Amino acid sequence: MTSDRDFLREQLIALLPTGRNFAISAKQLARELGTTTRVVGQLVEEAIETDGYVIGSACTEPVGYFLIVDEADLEVGCGHIVARAAASFKRVRALERNYAAMNQGQSSLFAEFSKAVGA
Repeated sequence: MTSDRDFLREQLIALLPTGRNFAISAKQLARELGTTTRVVGQLVEEAIETDGYVIGSACTEPVGYFLIVDEADLEVGCGHIVARAAASFKRVRALERNYAAMNQGQSSLFAEFSKAVGA
């Protein structure tokens, strides 16, 4: 028995154009599927990670999703994901560094307070 989600993924795959030059926007896919752009993104993720499809996305014109057909498509489809992952990693490292500095500062303040009150 096919679930509604599986059916939506099948419809999504049928709507995806072949090649980056014909990318279709998430908004247009959502209209065609009768859902939201958020669900479209989830369906794409499931189709890639669960079903083994090679679906790319582009953030520059033409913006949208497409079936990857060659290495150039793969490069476009992965490029912005890699850049986003690198930016996320950089933010995580900054948060960890800031947290460590904050706790170090708090520890120092706590130590000074302890000395001041004789604890």
